[in-house]
Amino acid sequence: MLWNGYMRIIKIIKVMIIRLCGVCMNEKACKMCGRIIEEGNECVVCKNKNLTRNWKGILVIFDSDSELAKLAGKTSAGKYAVNIL
Repeated sequence: MLWNGYMRIIKIIKVMIIRLCGVCMNEKACKMCGRIIEEGNECVVCKNKNLTRNWKGILVIFDSDSELAKLAGKTSAGKYAVNIL
């Protein structure tokens, strides 16, 4: 009975991972500032139209005054690509 519970949890986690990967595949990153764009064909930060789907890693900035935001050189809160390919 305990084994069935573990298998059920593993199945739920696999479904969540597949859904997350599907969401990420539709998002584009700005080649200028790295901001991840969920809709549209223009960056909301720098107004650049040069977007790509080839990126890796996500940096989420909640507070633009944080040390992490300053270290990364980001001036506004949002999701950013760590590596643009």
